Amino acid sequence: MKPYRTTPFKEKIIKEQIEQYLTERIIEPSESEWSSSCFLVSKPGTNEFRLVTDARYINSQTKSWPFPMRTLRSILNKLGDAKFLSKLDLVKGYHQMEIEESSRPYTAFSAAGKQYQFIKMPFGLKCAPAAFQFMMTKIFSDVIGKFVFIYLDDILIYSRTYQEHLHHIKVVAERLRKAKLTCRTDKCEFGKTEVKYLGYILTSEGIKMNSKKIKAIQEYPAPKNRKALKTFLGMASWLREFIPNLSTKAEPLTNLTRQNVKWCWTDNEQNAFEKIKRDISSGRILSYPNFRQRFFLATDASDCGVGGMLFQQYGGRKHLVAFCSATLNKTQRNRSAMERELLAILYATSYFREYLDGVPFTLLTDNKSLTWMYRLTEDNKKLARWAIRLTIWKYLPNINSITLEEITLDRVRQEQHADCEVQLILQNQGSNKLTSGYKIQDGILYRDVSNNPKVSEWRVVIPLSLRHFMLHELHDVPQQAHLGIEKMYDNMRKRVWWKGMLKDVDTYVKSCEKCQLFKVERRKPVGLMKSSTPSKPWHSVYLDLIYPLPRSQNGFTGILVVVDSFSEYTEIIPLRNGTSREIINRLRKDVLSRYGCMEFLTADNGSCFISNEFQEFCAKNKIILKYISPYHAQANMTERYNQTLEAKIRMFLDGNHTKWDEHLHDFALAFRSTINDTTGFSPAKLFFGRELRLPLDNVLQITGEKSFKSFHEYVKNKSEQANLAHQTATKNIIRNQLKQQQHYNRSRRPGELKHKNLVLVRTHPISNAAKKFSKKLAPLFEGPYRIWNKLSDITYEIGTVDGRFMGRQNISNLKKFIPRVPLDV
Repeated sequence: MKPYRTTPFKEKIIKEQIEQYLTERIIEPSESEWSSSCFLVSKPGTNEFRLVTDARYINSQTKSWPFPMRTLRSILNKLGDAKFLSKLDLVKGYHQMEIEESSRPYTAFSAAGKQYQFIKMPFGLKCAPAAFQFMMTKIFSDVIGKFVFIYLDDILIYSRTYQEHLHHIKVVAERLRKAKLTCRTDKCEFGKTEVKYLGYILTSEGIKMNSKKIKAIQEYPAPKNRKALKTFLGMASWLREFIPNLSTKAEPLTNLTRQNVKWCWTDNEQNAFEKIKRDISSGRILSYPNFRQRFFLATDASDCGVGGMLFQQYGGRKHLVAFCSATLNKTQRNRSAMERELLAILYATSYFREYLDGVPFTLLTDNKSLTWMYRLTEDNKKLARWAIRLTIWKYLPNINSITLEEITLDRVRQEQHADCEVQLILQNQGSNKLTSGYKIQDGILYRDVSNNPKVSEWRVVIPLSLRHFMLHELHDVPQQAHLGIEKMYDNMRKRVWWKGMLKDVDTYVKSCEKCQLFKVERRKPVGLMKSSTPSKPWHSVYLDLIYPLPRSQNGFTGILVVVDSFSEYTEIIPLRNGTSREIINRLRKDVLSRYGCMEFLTADNGSCFISNEFQEFCAKNKIILKYISPYHAQANMTERYNQTLEAKIRMFLDGNHTKWDEHLHDFALAFRSTINDTTGFSPAKLFFGRELRLPLDNVLQITGEKSFKSFHEYVKNKSEQANLAHQTATKNIIRNQLKQQQHYNRSRRPGELKHKNLVLVRTHPISNAAKKFSKKLAPLFEGPYRIWNKLSDITYEIGTVDGRFMGRQNISNLKKFIPRVPLDV
């Protein structure tokens, strides 16, 4: 390709950049048979230029690389809990990525009478974005979506706490250092609550429009031609998720861009133009989606467009997630109003699929469009397909679209006459075949619900379109206060009737989200006891922390309790603080140096045990680290020892709470030398093969040991005694476990959850007088979450519905969530 002609001014700039690229080893001289032209493009907002090559021909010969790129919305979905944000921008990102030597000749270009080829990735190559994104994804693969997002050379770090954020920044910086990638410090922002990213402003509260884009639209003059109008509409479209019903508002403007439409700018177009500018200037903030809360989808349709609004309601206010809108084509505009309403539902649910797919949500629309949809016949194939598409969604028609003030007997009569089930009964009446037990009065159908043939109890027959309202009015309102199934059904039976009403009441109450979150279950708790029998000493060890305690006279503030699960041999170790480092040091000096490494180590979910430092310590020593489920302390056998130890400490304090560490070693001796009810032996006997001597034993000259003729005989006897003790202890442990299981399971019931089940998790709130919060008034459960994996009959891994891992839970803290679905038709 021939070099482009250029001015002396730009030729000088090209030569300067060539020299700079040669110095920085970005390019090198070339003798390639390939050659592209080069030219300069100005950098936005500056007086600087960037040298680029015209790679159109080489791109036409290059295979595509469809490596996935993150969308902005997929990034925003993960930022709900983020309070601190940092943004990193790489220095000439592409120029930090080397090209394989055999591929360099294809990048050759001519400039200043010479030929060069790129050593580093140039701008303009077809696969450059995919290759660069692949490299960055490979570097950060295990942390993307956890606290990092990468879009080419823009790195976003997000965290919930400041300390966590500092750690995340350190991790990212270390990865960049190892990959030999550098950032532009003048374009990096650290520890902010608000950063500019991909054309928007991300804050700890949500996403805002970029002030530069708002200003550009505010100052945009009224268009004089189609080209200027299309530019304005393109700018507005970039912010379409901030603007309600943009397509409908922009219809007068969009119409002017169509072919064969004469350009004529009237007051109608000017008003639409100004209205869009006002909407964009509103400063509206979009909230990050909270996948632990229910979504609400409001839809609407006009003569020329459809639109939707996705929002959530929690914390006493509405959280707007996004708007969507689309223009209707000529065929769609000719459809009826209810058909267009259905089109709006189909469009909005499809647009917001990544939020709504597989989760219950509330649909706010004209209920008539839904009622009409359910009565479609097979004659209208297209509309029937629409109905099938909508049935995949777990939506709940919005009962609030009907208010108590709107319900009159005239409204009931109208809805009855639009209901196919009622119509069938009315048609029989017209042919003098009215079904027994029904009557028509003032055009309204009634049903006799009396069981006494001598007495009639007439109730209004409720059509499908009003049933959700009736269920809501006799369950959700304060005057009914979420009655149970039987009481609610009794109340409804006194007032209304429809076929299958008891079943609908049962379904409605069981799927009521507030009932599931707030009500105490009157059944036996779920989850039977499951026990594993330890096989030998120091095979499985339990760990726990009593912390914090008042600083003792010796400078200690906590206690580390270590218990062997087989012998129940105990180590009680005072700690100067509750950090992972302190615990690791004491384990290394006081435990591993004496007894060696255990095979399994079980701890709770305290921050000191789940830290990377503690996990690395266990991995280095080939110890398998296990965690108990949160809020299931009975799974950690140290809990019982903690309670006993705390009682012993209290007995010897003598009112001085700084003396709690004086007798810890004495208490440890007491634990180790006392016969255990479960095993039938003292922990020392099972652990060492001998009893521990007490001071009194020396006074009374109690030996407890017989003499042997030889050392060999002594060793043999000790081995036999140890084997016998271990066998007996194992039998005693099994017997005791069975007894405990039988006692425990009498007050429990079995339960099983399956993969992908939706569940609620029991809450454990703490009252806070300063914040005027009482745990007695808080929800008993939160969610819903989704079952990810079944670890055992009683332990499950769960996550949010959007795919964020939330850890493991015992089944006793879980309750199956029943989402609400539309009534059967």
